[in-house]
Amino acid sequence: MTIKKITLTSLAILFMAILGITGISEKAHAANERTDDNKATAHILGSTLEVHIFDSGNVLVRGAKIATISGDSFTATTMWGNANIVWTVRTSSETIIIRSVGDKSDMSELSVGDYVSFRGDLIENSSELTVKAEVVKNWSIRNQDSLSGMIQKVNANNNSFTFMNHLRGLITAFVSDTTIVSMNGNPSKFSEILVGKNATVRGLWNTVSNNLTAKEVKISPAESLKTIVEGKITAISDASLPTKFKMMSGSNDYTINAEKSTSILNSQWLNVEFEKFKVGDTVRVYGVINADMSVDATVVRNTSIL
Repeated sequence: MTIKKITLTSLAILFMAILGITGISEKAHAANERTDDNKATAHILGSTLEVHIFDSGNVLVRGAKIATISGDSFTATTMWGNANIVWTVRTSSETIIIRSVGDKSDMSELSVGDYVSFRGDLIENSSELTVKAEVVKNWSIRNQDSLSGMIQKVNANNNSFTFMNHLRGLITAFVSDTTIVSMNGNPSKFSEILVGKNATVRGLWNTVSNNLTAKEVKISPAESLKTIVEGKITAISDASLPTKFKMMSGSNDYTINAEKSTSILNSQWLNVEFEKFKVGDTVRVYGVINADMSVDATVVRNTSIL
């Protein structure tokens, strides 16, 4: 016999549905969805969603979402249904702030929307849930990373630019006075960062906001680099070559340009008619990715066809 876990919110929704209280049921259902979103995001980042308050007044909170930041303090929320717990977290020079992989961090790397865990003592004289933090861990996975792509947009007002990475999608990089900018190996400056050029950016990457705080930017002329993308077909315009079809790879939506010269293969690397391709098939495409997220395909291999 299978025993399913029933939450209080689920019981409330069932009870109200029986009574025909649809309006309240919809609110409870919406609250349950918010809980699921909060929990799912925390899990994706590697955290759990939990709260512990011990007899000593020491607190351990995991998977809280930062709502506001002010000086050395921030507020963060944990949510279960309509129960929204707001924490005020105070840091000091003694507080240890780290990234998800354990690297040392500081308050300047925290952003609204980041998911954090923290441990510390409750401040007894406060009428709110205020914690003097001993440790704060940022689960938004800010890591030193290096990502490349074609520059799509430049914003001189805040010294940022957006580039398209074929795996991570659109990424916004922020340049500061300490960022090392170079072009073709020679020292350069922000004004040389132009739409259409390629950029390789090394810095702190926040996977929640998809922003990079750049430590180094290398600029180069746009090149037709060939690479492999894999995903599922979502739409086909024509069953015969030449044709275009849509493919979803992760969160990226590509338009694949297949010409008569494109090699069309099955999972066994044998030639196959494109007419056998259908929506939902998994394909691997080798070709040039353009700035508009189209791919000029040299080889299309359908791994769903034997």
